Amino acid sequence: MGQKFHKLAPDNRSDGIFFIEHTASNVHAHGLMKILNPKSVDLPVLTAMTWNRLTKAGTVDVQEITDSRRCASYCTKEMRGAALIPTRLFWSVSS
Repeated sequence: MGQKFHKLAPDNRSDGIFFIEHTASNVHAHGLMKILNPKSVDLPVLTAMTWNRLTKAGTVDVQEITDSRRCASYCTKEMRGAALIPTRLFWSVSS
C-alpha cells in the first residue's frame, strides 16, 4: 500500500474483489486479487503484518490460486446479500 497510491494509474494498482459473509455473526471475507509484482513481496507475511496492525482478532490466509473456477465458486457461495468491495479503489503495490 502506501501514501498517495490513489494517484497511481489503474494499471499500476493491484486489482481484486472481496465478498463479505456472515455480517450478523462470524463476519469474514473471501477475496480474489491480481497482484502486479507477486515476486517482489512476500504477500502472506505482508498481509499478516498489516492485518495484525489493524486488529488482534481473526486470521488471514493468503494462497495462490491453482483452480480459478473452484476458488471463484467458493468465494461467491453466499452471494445473496453480500457486500462487494472493489479493491482497485484503495490497494496498490508499487513496481
